[in-house]
Amino acid sequence: MRLMTLMIVAVTMFFAAMAPAQPDTAPPAGCPPECPRLGWGKLETNMENLRLIKLLEAVDLSQEQSERFVPLFHGFRKDTRALLEQQKQIVDSLAEQVRMDESDDRIGQTLRRLEATKAQVDARWSRFMEDCGAVLTRKQVARLVVFHERFDREMLEALREFRRHPGAEPGRNREGKP
Repeated sequence: MRLMTLMIVAVTMFFAAMAPAQPDTAPPAGCPPECPRLGWGKLETNMENLRLIKLLEAVDLSQEQSERFVPLFHGFRKDTRALLEQQKQIVDSLAEQVRMDESDDRIGQTLRRLEATKAQVDARWSRFMEDCGAVLTRKQVARLVVFHERFDREMLEALREFRRHPGAEPGRNREGKP
């Protein structure tokens, strides 16, 4: 029940952040329609803050551990977001190549770039886990891994539930049933 309540708070923060959605900056000239961020910067910041708060709660760090862990986590998230953005761009390029019926050689090059980027994501995770091993106990690392694997999925599930049953009590449908 506590998790559902926290998820509802997160969803509420999501919609609150979406309300004043204004572009972060004017799009550059010649920018395709998907280029403007339309206020996602604030939402991303809110979601990252929520992620960090929930992670710190789940891992249960001491003050000293927090001071050492938070910079590690921020560096990991920054690097990972950049790599995932590269992956997205490569996949978009791959989709365009398929649509334009490009040569197998060109598609193969793009597929290799995608695999290389995925390998970088995995390598960054491994380095982060190694760094965390110097700060956290094994049980805390295990909690971190569980949190990392579940957070995004649980947020999406909470958002879907909210959309299916707006106004319902957290964890219950409109009829008040779990």
